[in-house]
Amino acid sequence: MAEGTEPAATGGEQPTVEELMAQVASLTDERDKAIEQSRKWEGRSKSNADKAKRYDELAAQSMTDAEKLDAASKRAEEAEAKLAAYEAEAKRAKDAAEVSEATGVPASLLTETDRKAMEAQAASILAFAQGQPSAPIFKGDGKRPGPAPKDKKDIFFDFIESQM
Repeated sequence: MAEGTEPAATGGEQPTVEELMAQVASLTDERDKAIEQSRKWEGRSKSNADKAKRYDELAAQSMTDAEKLDAASKRAEEAEAKLAAYEAEAKRAKDAAEVSEATGVPASLLTETDRKAMEAQAASILAFAQGQPSAPIFKGDGKRPGPAPKDKKDIFFDFIESQM
């Protein structure tokens, strides 16, 4: 408990109204002090943020032309690298769509980056898929069921027989 908030009376006695009012007043004062400190630190934080912004502006102004040119060329190189990556991904997606259309293999299954490798991958996927059944095969599919079993023993016997 906070300092000064313990009950004054012990042994089952109830605190008086004056004691309770004093406790409420002290807790209210503590809360007000905490709020005041919080506001003070918020003001300092905003002041520091403004100072940091002004420092960045002054640092940008004090850059020499060579530094500005270096920063601009670095940004340009980064932009060119991003553009090249986007173009490569667009070319790969276009090639995948064309190979998919030509072979019938979904483009999402083609993971290679160049077209020749994609065509080889599509051919191997097709070769694998041709040997696979198009649907699951169930034993006894299409047969009519026999008569209903008469008791639990017959049900168990039919189950065991169907598993063999």
